[in-house]
Amino acid sequence: MNIVKGNWLSNILLMAGGIVLCILFQKDNVLTTVVYILGALFTMTGCINVIIASQSHSKGSKGTFTTVIGWIAGIGGIGLGAAMLLTPHSFTGILVYVFSIGLIFAGLWHFFTLSYAFRPVKFPGWFYFLPLIILVGGVVILCSANIRDNIPVSVIMTGTGLIIFALTSFLENGYVSLIHHREKKAEKQELTATSTATGRGTTGTEPGTAAGLVTPAESVETISEGDHEVTGQ
Repeated sequence: MNIVKGNWLSNILLMAGGIVLCILFQKDNVLTTVVYILGALFTMTGCINVIIASQSHSKGSKGTFTTVIGWIAGIGGIGLGAAMLLTPHSFTGILVYVFSIGLIFAGLWHFFTLSYAFRPVKFPGWFYFLPLIILVGGVVILCSANIRDNIPVSVIMTGTGLIIFALTSFLENGYVSLIHHREKKAEKQELTATSTATGRGTTGTEPGTAAGLVTPAESVETISEGDHEVTGQ
C-alpha cells in the first residue's frame, strides 16, 4: 500500500465515521452504536497507520520521530478499537470523555503536522484555524458538564470534529502536493533555460568561421586574387 494512499484512506474512513455520528446523534442507545462504530474505525485506521509506519521504516525515512508517532498511534488505535468491539458496554459511561480527549489529541496532531511533519513546507496561517476548532470542541466537551450530559450534542460535536479533521488532512496533503508540483516545474524550467543558454554558447559562432574552415565568400575572393596574379604575369 502506498503511503499517500494510506493517508487518504484513513481520512476517508474518519470522514465517514463523522458523517455517521452526525446522522445517528438522536438515535436511541446511540452511545452503544457509536462504540461499535468507533471501535471499527479505530481498528482500521490503526492498522493503516502501522502499515504506513512500517513502510517509512523499511524505506529508511529520515523522519524517525514521525515514524515512532505513527507506530504509537497505530498500535494505540488497534488496542482501543479492539477493546471497544469486545466490551462496548464498558465504554458507554466514559465515551463522552473519550470523545473530548480524542478531539483534543486530533487538534494537537494537526498543529504538529502543520508545524513539523511537512517541513520545510510552510502553510498559510488560516490552515491552523480548522485544528483550532477541533481542539476547542474537545476542551468544551471535557470542561462543560452541560455538554457532557447532553449526549446528542456531544455526539454531533464529535462527528463534526472528525469531519473537520479529515478535511484538514485533505487540505494539507493537497497543499503539499501543489508545492512539490510547483517546485518540480520550476526546476524543469530552470534546467531547460540552462540547457538553452549552454547550447547558445557552444553554437554562437557563425557556421564556417571556426578554425580550419573557409567561407564561400573567402574562397571566391582568393580565386579572384589568383586570377589577377596570373593576368599580371
